[in-house]
Amino acid sequence: MSLTSADNRIGYLRNRLHQYAERVSAQCALGFTDEAKEAETFYKHPCNCLGFQFET
Repeated sequence: MSLTSADNRIGYLRNRLHQYAERVSAQCALGFTDEAKEAETFYKHPCNCLGFQFET
């Protein structure tokens, strides 16, 4: 895989994660927290792989 291809994939992933975070934030502002709880689980595992130690 070329460096440009990897950069494109990382950019796409970054954009999608940002969109997801914005959606969760908007739902929380309306008082809906179910998606936020799921987001915690989603983000916890990748962050732990990067060396952070969040509770499971």
